[in-house]
Amino acid sequence: MSNEDYRYIHIDPCGGVAGDMMLAALLDAFPEFLPELEGLFSASPLREVAVLRVHEDNDRRIRGLHANVKPPKHEHIHRSFSDIRNILRDFPALIKERASDIFHRIAVAEARIHGVSIDSVHFHEVGAWDSIADIVGVSFLIERAEVQAWSSGILPLGAGSVETAHGILPVPAPATLEILRGCEIEVGGPEVERVTPTGAAIIAHLAPTFCNTVQGRLMRIGTGLGKKRGLRFINAVRLFVLQKSHGAGLDEQVGVIVCEIDDQTPEDLAIALEHIRAIVGVLDVIQNPAIGKKGRAVIQLQVLTEPSVLETVISSCFNETTSLGVRYALQSRRVLPRRAVEVGSANVPLRAKIANRPHDETIKVEADDLASIRGHSARQVLRAEHEHRRYHEQTPGHDHEH
Repeated sequence: MSNEDYRYIHIDPCGGVAGDMMLAALLDAFPEFLPELEGLFSASPLREVAVLRVHEDNDRRIRGLHANVKPPKHEHIHRSFSDIRNILRDFPALIKERASDIFHRIAVAEARIHGVSIDSVHFHEVGAWDSIADIVGVSFLIERAEVQAWSSGILPLGAGSVETAHGILPVPAPATLEILRGCEIEVGGPEVERVTPTGAAIIAHLAPTFCNTVQGRLMRIGTGLGKKRGLRFINAVRLFVLQKSHGAGLDEQVGVIVCEIDDQTPEDLAIALEHIRAIVGVLDVIQNPAIGKKGRAVIQLQVLTEPSVLETVISSCFNETTSLGVRYALQSRRVLPRRAVEVGSANVPLRAKIANRPHDETIKVEADDLASIRGHSARQVLRAEHEHRRYHEQTPGHDHEH
């Protein structure tokens, strides 16, 4: 793939979305990463408690992969969010960040439903080893696939009821609905759960553009089959891996919230804005000094969010600030495709972002990692960036596809 192209994946949730289905679909699209994933499991806390089994099937109608993780018998699965974070801490940084974000979205939804704090949430089905392995595996494959943009069809949630650790709940499950705020959904149809909370959290994490049509050169197809059989529809999720031209960037939607504040102390406002920044899905918080009515000095606040958390952030603005009204909208924006990489050395691990500009690539080390460096000069950091670029330009057989 040339420097002027990028990898794009469209999710076709024809049968729904679940963690094991997404894992299988990604493995079907990128089978070359299976040995690495097995190696990741064998060198992690999953090595003695979860066995990954992948096999091909056709479900009598469509060919695809099943990805089953066999957990230990009689597993105790009432894990807290803190327990999950402890399990994830030994994984590579970028995988840990993705998996933690997916679990955090589920924890936020559960906390809102039950009226408790995030730290009081206990995962039941989602806290089992097989679900943890699904989420870690999906996070690993998302990183390795180096996808610059995602889109999805409308999510079919199903109808009826489902039996859970909390008893019989309606479909869509309350947690699934909370997680999918801002996403395009369809409720009804066959009485079966088609999107699980884990599947919903993976979709929300990817923040895809929801659309009915996509264009690009089809490079790979991945089909992940679910466990349910005997359904009127095909229980599968499909991934279309496309090659597209960078052009002037990628178009997507972003939530924009604006308000003016003239009666909150600077100390209190600073704390409030940190709380807003901490919400998963908030992209940026900007404050500018201005002059308002009656010549008063005011702070104009602008918050950028993922569309799925727009309502949540509006509520937080009312709770955290003294504003009595906000303006909000979904706006189109154009961004450069970029991907996260790890640069540096074992002694100086650094995360960086590579941006694909129309005629070049640029790389920038994360500011937080720079701030944490002790005893290493900026020259060493720049050398790490240079070595990373030189490796990708000179390694024999490197086709620039990633």
